[in-house]
Amino acid sequence: MTDIRNAEWRATKGNGISELDSEDRIAAAVDLLATCGGLSIVTSAIKREDLQSAILSKFDRPKDVTPALAHPDYFCFHAYCLIVLKMVRLHSCPKQLRSE
Repeated sequence: MTDIRNAEWRATKGNGISELDSEDRIAAAVDLLATCGGLSIVTSAIKREDLQSAILSKFDRPKDVTPALAHPDYFCFHAYCLIVLKMVRLHSCPKQLRSE
């Protein structure tokens, strides 16, 4: 999803599809997945400025921030994984284990 929303990727590898077409394709994929029984849609989004603010508040000097922390997709992926694991637990574990 990140690639298809990236203008540079669409121009070089996405056969030049427009931003509107890419959003339409994503919406169609979501609609298709939503019609399949037993599937849930999970997303995660982090604004770059929110991430930067949160990270920089933990460091005395901005130069101490590692390059890996500059990429919101890294944190979105971890948030996505956490949400998916919580959903799996909610839908597959006995009720007494869900409250932990």
